[in-house]
Amino acid sequence: MAWNKVYPTLSGDTISASVTQIQANWSAIEGVLSGEHASLTDSLSGTHLYGRTSVMFSGTKAQIDALSSPNTGALAWDTQCGTCKIYTGSAWASITSSYFSRVHLSLTSPQAIGPGTWTSVIFNNESYDGLDEYSINSNILQLTGAGWYLGIGTIIWPTETTLDYQKIAAIYLGTTTRKAVDVKYGKETTTCEVADVIYFEANSTIYLGAYHSHSENRSIQSASLIITRLS
Repeated sequence: MAWNKVYPTLSGDTISASVTQIQANWSAIEGVLSGEHASLTDSLSGTHLYGRTSVMFSGTKAQIDALSSPNTGALAWDTQCGTCKIYTGSAWASITSSYFSRVHLSLTSPQAIGPGTWTSVIFNNESYDGLDEYSINSNILQLTGAGWYLGIGTIIWPTETTLDYQKIAAIYLGTTTRKAVDVKYGKETTTCEVADVIYFEANSTIYLGAYHSHSENRSIQSASLIITRLS
């Protein structure tokens, strides 16, 4: 059976084509693609002519970072951070004004907190991170631009049956400066919540800190931190 615009019609049809027909088909396809592409390639690093629209890669931050040898100017949609990114030639950068800096981090499993010592919450999930400002590997949140930010932090402490003790949550600038603090006492499950509008300089490093006055280790049950730039 010959291969043309009518056949094959069924998945079981047998197709035959001469070398001349195959070359002619490829020439036709190449002619159409050459109007869009600067070079024809089956890899993700293929380029498009100026003014032409490419199919944007869509994936998580890890999938985008794993793309092999993208061209400078390549675009990708980060489904994890919720932002469009461009490849600068050495790294992927978000195409977003620093005004839209927004981060939502969460801890979804218990984390042990030692007695009488401020400890940074180690987040294991990013709901969104518009400018890719948080490194989940190093647990560092570094804000891109200077401005006023809304900071909201929450820590869930465990239920106690016999002992009251102090439980504290705080949003930290660096490792020593507490910018917003909430202190609670009680045996029942306790939620510490901090919320404030805070001015941060560019490249400020932000942490959510946990502290308790119990004589033994206590594990927070979960935690979250939301940072949104206002101006």
